[in-house]
Amino acid sequence: MKTRSHLGQEHYDRGLGSFFWMSLIGALAGSIAALSLTPLIQETTYTSEARLLFLPAADTGLSLGDTSTQYLNNQAAIVTSETVLSSAVNALQGVTERDLSERVSASPIPLTDILRVRARGESPEIAKSILEAVLSSASPNIGSDQGIISIEPPSLPASPSGLSQLQIILLGGLGGAAIGAVSALVRGRIHSRTKSPSRPEPDDT
Repeated sequence: MKTRSHLGQEHYDRGLGSFFWMSLIGALAGSIAALSLTPLIQETTYTSEARLLFLPAADTGLSLGDTSTQYLNNQAAIVTSETVLSSAVNALQGVTERDLSERVSASPIPLTDILRVRARGESPEIAKSILEAVLSSASPNIGSDQGIISIEPPSLPASPSGLSQLQIILLGGLGGAAIGAVSALVRGRIHSRTKSPSRPEPDDT
């Protein structure tokens, strides 16, 4: 006759095996689902980036690192302003000013005198051409009292923005494994309630 400890050990072993296999099956199912849905999930836009270093004017007595964050924020606002974007539209084809306002962004890099400018497009060439047009239109309006050095010209992105196919598959696998593990725990709890081990009959002899 099996004692309570033996029954408990068997129940534990079955639960652990169920947890492992359901997690594995969930991971495989999640990975396959993510792979099939990658074309729908993966972002197909490309991001071109440029970086501009603002040099303090000689007559200000300032040195690198003294350019205020407020000044760089002002320059970022000029780059993405309606005046600059409407001028850039004239140099581009098939793009509206509203499109540019959603595709172009500019922000200071913290603790530096550098302004980061980005543009998104459906292809690497489109993203780069948009950024070049915007910077060309903005150049007469920014850094009027300071020099500017383009330390990184508009880049030609090599891969789409967002998650790669491998990352999407890994996330799908992790999500499937988590669902499988939770299902195994719930199943084990239900099973333990419906088939709890009975106490051994007392021996009268």
